[in-house]
Amino acid sequence: MKRLRLLIIFLGVLFLMTGCTQKYHLSPVSNGNETQVIFNHGREVAVSDECETRFFISGTKESSSELVLHVLYLNNSDSKTMTIYPDKISVMGYNQSGITKTFKTYSADEYLRKLRRSQMWTTILRALSGALNAYNAGQSTSTTYSTTSGNIYGSTGNSYMASGTTMSTTNSYDHRATVEANNRNQRNLDRLSKRQSNAYKTLEQSLIKTNTLFPKSHVEGNIIVKVDNTYTKKFVVTVPFGEETHVITFVPKSIGTCSQEG
Repeated sequence: MKRLRLLIIFLGVLFLMTGCTQKYHLSPVSNGNETQVIFNHGREVAVSDECETRFFISGTKESSSELVLHVLYLNNSDSKTMTIYPDKISVMGYNQSGITKTFKTYSADEYLRKLRRSQMWTTILRALSGALNAYNAGQSTSTTYSTTSGNIYGSTGNSYMASGTTMSTTNSYDHRATVEANNRNQRNLDRLSKRQSNAYKTLEQSLIKTNTLFPKSHVEGNIIVKVDNTYTKKFVVTVPFGEETHVITFVPKSIGTCSQEG
């Protein structure tokens, strides 16, 4: 059980660490006729127009290392079909010195696999914790003390009163308490599984995937980008779309104070 406790502590530190997170959204930099700025429910959205394609994009960072881009591809062509590849979007960050770094853009399938792994380890940690609680629930320890006293006679005939205390410990096991704890643990795991399933389905529906767009059609969804917080002075997003390329520049605009993630 000592090894089990150490494993739980290790996994707890690994997955439950909290960190200071600066939340912000991306504020587009207007660039004449190439990049315009509109507002959707108060949030800034960049609109980039080329000859046959139009691209809408906004972004928010609310976790420690991930940027969520909400995008809309619009095929303005009268006759061409175009296949879009969201994971081909390039996001480049700049640091204070102007040095750049290109971030990782997840495909929908890749990020969903990442989520599955995270959920699996969360379930393992919760199951291990429940197993330890169930084990401890069945264990009980009782301690009894007994005191004895008597007279001790010295060599001169004088007597002295003396006493001593002894302690005994008894360990016992309550099978019913263990069963009840295991049942609670299973109910908690069932609820966790349901929440994870709902979160997975919601995310799966929101992520944009590879699509072929017919003339005058569009597709909309989210893309997740892994960012390096050292390179967030400015962002340049490059989007290949059909035979055209959209380039949009953003700067971060704070939407909250530094918060603790958990």
